[in-house]
Amino acid sequence: MIFAHTRIDSGSNTGLNQVGLCLVWTLPLKPASQDAAIQVCHALDAWVSLDVFMIVLLIANFDFERMTGYAMQHGSMSEGCDWMKSHLAFECLVPSVSLCEGFALVAAAAIATHVIPKVALRACRNATTHRDEASARSRASSALAAVAAAGQAGQVSEGEDGSIATGSSRASLVQPSSNCY
Repeated sequence: MIFAHTRIDSGSNTGLNQVGLCLVWTLPLKPASQDAAIQVCHALDAWVSLDVFMIVLLIANFDFERMTGYAMQHGSMSEGCDWMKSHLAFECLVPSVSLCEGFALVAAAAIATHVIPKVALRACRNATTHRDEASARSRASSALAAVAAAGQAGQVSEGEDGSIATGSSRASLVQPSSNCY
């Protein structure tokens, strides 16, 4: 029951993450919305657990029999297993785990759900960085064009804080960075 619940949660997080990445990649969102959606996709990617489930299956395949054998003979289960063996004449547990033919598909899916979102998130992060740089260049270019036009008309004055006034408006050419990663 626990494994089934884990697989459902893992599957829904994987699906939500993939849908979220597709939406961020294809929809024309505002920059703040894009950044927020990418952060949500990062959180969903952290909750995808199919790769962990695959590793647990591998460990169980190789070590479950040995670990339960030790617990039955020397560990916390030894007293109960010894009683069952002496009074009921059978073993309390017969540990056996083997991987089925579908394990290769689970392993491929785990690798894909681990690698693909990371590549997509890196591409989204690079795209938003380029978007922010282009936007900053555009703002600086517009401000310089306004200063140049006002300078030709003789209406430019510089403030004490480094801002430039053109006629009745004042603009600062230095914009503080709003990117916090």
